[in-house]
Amino acid sequence: MGTWFNGRMTLSKSVDGGSIPSVPADIMKKISLPKITFGIPVAFVSLEIYSGMIIGYFLARFFSPRLKSLVFHFGNYKLHLHHWLLGLAAFAVLFFYKFSFLPIQFSYGFLGGVVFQGIVCYPDWYKFLIKKYE
Repeated sequence: MGTWFNGRMTLSKSVDGGSIPSVPADIMKKISLPKITFGIPVAFVSLEIYSGMIIGYFLARFFSPRLKSLVFHFGNYKLHLHHWLLGLAAFAVLFFYKFSFLPIQFSYGFLGGVVFQGIVCYPDWYKFLIKKYE
């Protein structure tokens, strides 16, 4: 037996002569590494930062569609304060004042995860000053 991919059954020969399922090349091109793997090098430096990044990324991913964004209207413009921009500001405050309720390394990772999620997951992440159309 084989495995079905997009209506195609594929088989390849194993070392002992039996058939094993294989993934077609065009399907493999579509499979990409999850975004979470980008932080693995950070895990070698500090597990505290890495765990903060993972938690920050997933909490931002969960809450950002559910919470309303901060948008201020000024004449013909609107200022959209994305959550990644707020996370970056909080990161700067944390970096300069070294004040946190949680361990400092974890807080750096957490805010870094929030910023990373906001930039990677939204195509309009760079649009914060937008001209209104009349």
